Amino acid sequence: MRKKVTMEMVAKAAGVSRATVSLVARNSPLVSDATRELITKTMKDMDYVADRAAARLRSNSSGTVGLIVPNLINPFFIDFLAGAERTMADEGRVILLANSYDDTDRQEDILQRFREHSVDGIILCPAVGTPPELLSRIANWGIPVIQAMRAVSPTESDYAGTDNASGMLSAVRHLTSLGHQRIVFVSVSSRSSARAERVGAFHQGLAEADGVEGTIIETEFSLDGAIEAGARIKDEAADATGIICFNDIVAAGVMQGLRQSGAVPGETHAIIGFGDLPVARMAYPQLTTVATNPGNTGSSASTLLARRLGKPEAPFERVLTVPSLVVRGSTFAL
Repeated sequence: MRKKVTMEMVAKAAGVSRATVSLVARNSPLVSDATRELITKTMKDMDYVADRAAARLRSNSSGTVGLIVPNLINPFFIDFLAGAERTMADEGRVILLANSYDDTDRQEDILQRFREHSVDGIILCPAVGTPPELLSRIANWGIPVIQAMRAVSPTESDYAGTDNASGMLSAVRHLTSLGHQRIVFVSVSSRSSARAERVGAFHQGLAEADGVEGTIIETEFSLDGAIEAGARIKDEAADATGIICFNDIVAAGVMQGLRQSGAVPGETHAIIGFGDLPVARMAYPQLTTVATNPGNTGSSASTLLARRLGKPEAPFERVLTVPSLVVRGSTFAL
């Protein structure tokens, strides 16, 4: 086995002092461009990797950030992660990703692992059932935390998320403007702040439209559950012609369930999703949806964490990504 390349070995190969190599490794401005280029090339040629443990002791920073999401089945969180990673990379940090599977016990275990590995901060998409006091516990560990996509406490940390209310209102108003008088909201059954915000805005949108009635049908977050919910619409809301789904994956299942019950999505029922995920353009007809831009929200979460790391005493901020309605073939006028 080849010996590990050390800073001393790089210095000898480049013909400079160890201190100069150390300055380059720390990206110090005290080194000339020519010397920096020489040392960087030597590091690359020798496959040198900096000793992060030693660097952590010097800087009190691990250069890592923990990110917990509730599931990776939903492509939404892949886009969220991509946005968070791009912004955090600009800050010189790497994201450690973990999936809680929406389980608070697993989430607790992950948080303890992040704590053991001395992450600089945490971006938390809380599992359903997360107690608000968890945020103050994390703060007492000396680790900054950002809530993302779901909020368990509006006053305990910074928050980056989607403006769920405006997104839902745009969906309801689109259907009522097309003449739909009975609208169904197919929601996931798990209780989260995102669900509560969308349910509240659904009722608000109905109240704004004279004579429009609404029904909420709940389903578990799975394709099979969404298919079953779509088939239930003919029994639980037989006269409904407009449907809003919690997200695009649920919408895809609902469309399949409608077909199984003899309905024709885009002809007998106008359907709107949430997210603007790739499945929205793959559906037939293509799905009208509320584009939430999760990559932008992920970037906002990283920006908030970087700010918190630089200014620990700054007031908490709440940053919402405003969604937009993308109209496609699944909605129509009566």
